[in-house]
Amino acid sequence: MKKLICFILTITLILWNGCIEKKSDNLEEKTKREYIVYNIEDIPKDLIMLNSNNIRQKDLLIALFEGLVSTDEKGNIIPALAESWEINKDYTFYSFKIRENAYWSNGDKITSKDFKKLFDILLNNNKINNDFIINSREDSILEIKSIHPCTYLLDLLSEPVYRLRNIDNKLSNWKVKYNEIKYTGAFKIDSITNENEVILTKNNYYWGKNNVKSNKLKLSFIKGSENALANFKINNIDFFENIPLSEKESLTDSNNIKMFSSQIGECINFNLYKKGIVRDINFRKAISLSINRSQICSNVLKNTVESALAYVPYDIKDGLNGLFRKKNYFSEYGDVQKAKEYLNKSNYFKNREKIVLIYVKDLNNKRVCQHIKEYLKSNLNIDLELKEYDESEILDAIKNGDYDLIKTSYNGECNYPSSFLEKWTSYSNFNKYGYNNNKYDKLIEKANIESNKFTKKQLLQIAENTLMEDYVTIPLYFKKVVLCKKENINGLKVTKIGNIDFTNVYIKYIQ
Repeated sequence: MKKLICFILTITLILWNGCIEKKSDNLEEKTKREYIVYNIEDIPKDLIMLNSNNIRQKDLLIALFEGLVSTDEKGNIIPALAESWEINKDYTFYSFKIRENAYWSNGDKITSKDFKKLFDILLNNNKINNDFIINSREDSILEIKSIHPCTYLLDLLSEPVYRLRNIDNKLSNWKVKYNEIKYTGAFKIDSITNENEVILTKNNYYWGKNNVKSNKLKLSFIKGSENALANFKINNIDFFENIPLSEKESLTDSNNIKMFSSQIGECINFNLYKKGIVRDINFRKAISLSINRSQICSNVLKNTVESALAYVPYDIKDGLNGLFRKKNYFSEYGDVQKAKEYLNKSNYFKNREKIVLIYVKDLNNKRVCQHIKEYLKSNLNIDLELKEYDESEILDAIKNGDYDLIKTSYNGECNYPSSFLEKWTSYSNFNKYGYNNNKYDKLIEKANIESNKFTKKQLLQIAENTLMEDYVTIPLYFKKVVLCKKENINGLKVTKIGNIDFTNVYIKYIQ
C-alpha cells in the first residue's frame, strides 16, 4: 500500500509540473545543478531552540552557528571557534583561547565576551549548571570555573544549544529578519523562497571557509516520508531522513541508503504517580523482561534501530579512554517464562486493571506500540489500550496522568553517562513519571562531585544498576539515523546525537 501511495505521489508530481518530455529536461537540469537540496521536514519556529528536542531542526542551527568545540566523525572533540584550551588537574577550571580569525558574518570580531553573554543566558534558562562561573578574562580568553569536577564539559559544549548566536528577537523572527542575523557557522541564510525553502550560502567570514565544500545549500520542508521520497525520485531533493520503512529494501538495493549509529534511545516509562498495578514491581518486571527487542528491531522497524539492552547507549565514553558499558540488563529476545513468574506474583489477574499505553502520533511509534500490545496479549495475557497524541498534546496527557505506560525518546546532552542517568533523579525536568529513589539521587550527586575518574565511573555504573533494578523504564532500542541520498552526495557527517553537519557535504558528478 505504501509503495502504491509513493508511486501515485511521484506520478502526480511529474504531471503537476507539465508534460513528461518537458519534465525529462527538468530532471536533467536538476541532476546537474550545483547545489544540494536537503529536506528537514519541519520548519523551525525560531533559531533560539533552548528547549527544542527536534533533532532535524537543529541541523539548521549547526549549519548557521558554531561553538567553542565540535566533534569529528568518531565523536572526538576537535577545536572550533576556540583554537585551544587548558584544563586543570581536577577538571574545575577550563580556559579557552578564541581564534584570531574568528568573525561574525558581518565582519565583527568574535570575542570571549560574546560567549559569556550567551552562556549567561543559558545559565538563566538552566541550560548550564549553576555550579559553573563564566568569566571573560580578555577578548581572546574565556574561562569556565566549576565548583565540582566536570570531566565532560568539552562534550557538553559540543552540542548545538551551546553554539554562538545572539539570543534576540531576530532569531525569534528569523524568517523575516534573516538578513539582520549575525552568523558564526559555515553558512548563512541568503534567502527564503515563496515555497518557504531556505537558501544557505557559504559564510565568507567563517574561519574555516576553505574547508567548506559547498557554496550553496537549499533546505526544503516537505512533510511526510512518502511525499519526501516522491520528491527524491524526481530529483526535487537530494537527501532526507525518515524513509518509508516499506521502501527500505529497494532503496538499499539501489545504493540510496546510508545509516549512522546514534545515542537516541526509545523506551517505555511507567507512570509511578498513578495508584494501581504499575506500582507493583513484579508487574513492572514482568513487562520489562518479556519484551522481545529482536522482533521489534528486525520485523517492525526493519533494522533501522538496534536493541537497547541497558539504559546508557553502547558507545558512551567512560572518561578513561574506554566505554562505560559494563553489562546488559535485558535479553535480546526477552524471557517470557521468567516474565510469567513475576506476573503471577503480582496482583494483575485479581483485578485486571485497564493498562493504558500512550505515545506521540507517529507511524513508527504506532507500529511498535501495536506490536507490544499484541505481544503482551499473546504471551502474558495482558490487555493494553493504546492512545496516541499529537506532539503538542503529549505533555498535557502526562500532566493529566491518566495513563500507565508511555513510549518516549531520550538522549544525553553529551557523550558521557551522567547526562543520561541524571534524567532519572527526583528533581530532573525529564522525570515526569514519579520515580523517587533517594539512594539513586545520592549516587548521581556523589558522582558529580567526584574528581577520581575511575571512582566516578563506578558510582555511575551502580546508579544505572539501581535504575534498572527498580524497573521504572524499559529501554527498547537506539535509533540509527537513516538517510536516503543520491549516490553523488558525499561528505555526510552525522553526530552521535543524530545531527547532520553540512560542512563537508558536496556533489560529485560522474562524467
